[in-house]
Amino acid sequence: MPPGQVSVWVPVVVAVLGIVGIISGQLINAWREDRRWKRELEREDLRWRREREREQERNEIERAREELRQAHDARIEWRSQRFEVYRNFVTSVDELVYLLPPEGDQDLPYDIMTCFKDPNFSSELSVRLSAVREAAVAIELLAGGRLVSTADNLVSECGAVRYSLYIPPRPPPRKDSDEGEEKVDWGRMAARFLPALKRLKAVRAQFISEVKRELALVTPEDAKGKS
Repeated sequence: MPPGQVSVWVPVVVAVLGIVGIISGQLINAWREDRRWKRELEREDLRWRREREREQERNEIERAREELRQAHDARIEWRSQRFEVYRNFVTSVDELVYLLPPEGDQDLPYDIMTCFKDPNFSSELSVRLSAVREAAVAIELLAGGRLVSTADNLVSECGAVRYSLYIPPRPPPRKDSDEGEEKVDWGRMAARFLPALKRLKAVRAQFISEVKRELALVTPEDAKGKS
C-alpha cells in the first residue's frame, strides 16, 4: 500500500464501530428505560398496596363502627323489650290494687262489705290475679334471678291479698231450718286484708327499685337523692 493511502479497512472498521456504538447506545437506552419502567411499576405497585391497605383499614374501621352501632341498637332494643315487660307486669299489679278497698280509710270493714255488694267483685279479682300471673311469665324469660325472685314474691302477695278477701260459697239455708244466714265477719276480713295489702305494696316498691337498677333508669327524684 503506497504511503499516505488509507487502508480500505479503516472505513469499514469505523462504520462497524459506529454501528456498534449506535446499537450499544440503543441497548443502554433500552436497559435504562426498562429499569425506569420497572421502578415506576414498583412505585405504582407500592402506591396501590398502600392504597389498598388504607382502604382495608377504612373498611375495617367502618365495619367495627357498624358492629358497634348494631350492638348498641340491639342493647337498646333488648332494654326496651325488658322495660315493656316490666311495665306490663307492674300495670297488671296496679290494676288489681285499684280494685281493692282503699288502705287508709277509717272504716275499712264497711268498705270491704261495700265492694262485695258488687256481684262481680270476686270474679274480677280472680281475673286480675290471673293477669298478674300471666304477666310474670315473661319476666321469668327475660329478667335476672334476683328480679324473677322479687316478681314471684309480688305475685304471691297479690294472691295473699286476693285470698284475704275470699268468702267461701255457702249453701242456701233450708226452709225447715231456724238458723239464719251466716254473716261475714267484715272486721276479721279487714284484719287479714290490711297487712296483706301493705306487704304487696312493699314488694311492689322493691320490684320497681330493682327494675331501675337493672335498666339503669335514673329519675329526677333519684338524681336529687344522689346529689
